[in-house]
Amino acid sequence: MEGWEMPRTLTLNPDVLNNLFTSERLNSYTAVFAPRDEFELVGAYLWNSRVCGALHPILGAAEITLRNSIDGAVSSGPLGRFWWSSSKLQWKSRGQGLIPYPVAKLRENFSKASSQVIREKKERYQIRGHIKPTHHEIISKTDFSTWEFALDGEFMGRGLLWNLYLSSVFSGDWGGRRPSVLLTHARNLVNAVRHFRNRVSHHEPVWKGAGIANPEDATRHLARKLLQVVQLIELIEPVQVQILRKNGLLGEAERACSASELRRYQLMTRERTITSRRGLALVMKQCESSNASFYVRRSVSSSCFLLTPVT
Repeated sequence: MEGWEMPRTLTLNPDVLNNLFTSERLNSYTAVFAPRDEFELVGAYLWNSRVCGALHPILGAAEITLRNSIDGAVSSGPLGRFWWSSSKLQWKSRGQGLIPYPVAKLRENFSKASSQVIREKKERYQIRGHIKPTHHEIISKTDFSTWEFALDGEFMGRGLLWNLYLSSVFSGDWGGRRPSVLLTHARNLVNAVRHFRNRVSHHEPVWKGAGIANPEDATRHLARKLLQVVQLIELIEPVQVQILRKNGLLGEAERACSASELRRYQLMTRERTITSRRGLALVMKQCESSNASFYVRRSVSSSCFLLTPVT
């Protein structure tokens, strides 16, 4: 079994780079990844897109799991399905004259979600007159930040949301934390995941962070961020992580964020020529154990295949 460097057979027009990169973004990629040529530069950029695509379902699962867990627990209780309404929702400092920022933002987010439902239904179905959004419609239109505001300490106290529903919403391992500490921990995780999700959604350089100076820093940063997403899901519903793992989505995200995948996109990996079943079995074993993708051929003149594990 032999290997050789991936060929650089494409001529890149300078306009291609100008269309891909602003000067500021170009500087950030060159500073961290130190590309030796335009192939490695474009490869790092395309790798970032690959990472965004692989992280999207994991981040979506985190947001939906959090949203459905909070709403499912609270709406099944005495407050009912529209539990966020001003006549029902209580908070710790209520009665002191001012509405705390998290409470105001929570109510504002639900109001915006309701307005969005009304606007979209009028546009889609050409409806005139009054529209009353359903509970499900409003919940589905809420911003991620809604659920971060809902986790504020203003809703922790006797008879309030988190004294009643914290253990129902977060069924995972609390790590021995007291309820108030667990609430703060959960909110910090949600904040970190939400900001990371925003970068991913806008296809910004998701590897960026404080102190990122080289490719190793970038991939370690992504691994830490992915771990935070998984920790949030595990805290809410551990089975959901198992589902993501069983279906290969979590392994796909871990592989996308790896140094080996970065090198593959930069055309720095070696193809493997497989001439026997034993050689194929060996490459498959390496592929599985390292959760990495390999290029393989039967001969120099044959087609190239990408061998990827489903983990």
